Amino acid sequence: MLTPRECRICGGLAMFECRECYDDPDITAGKIKQFCQTCCTQVHLHPKRVNHTYHPVSLPKDLPDWDWRHGCIPSQKMELFAVLCIETIHYVAFVKYGKDDSSWLFFDSMADRDGI
Repeated sequence: MLTPRECRICGGLAMFECRECYDDPDITAGKIKQFCQTCCTQVHLHPKRVNHTYHPVSLPKDLPDWDWRHGCIPSQKMELFAVLCIETIHYVAFVKYGKDDSSWLFFDSMADRDGI
């Protein structure tokens, strides 16, 4: 399922993504760089970024034009299903098994070991 994303600079609907901008310390290094049309153009007018190759992002086909123009970019809420912690060959996991907030199971891969 495609979810619309916000422009990194103005918060409008992101239309482009630039992987070459990812490490740029001038625009928050280490963060995904997705831009609306205007911000993408402005960011890539800078001499350091003029040769970057940016690509259009995929947008949902049913996204109405009026939504993003009024600042109503729909978001998607996800629910955590599991947490896995690994250290060498030992791991533990917390896994959701029901709909209640307290419906979590704990699993230890070494729980059946004797003397460890």
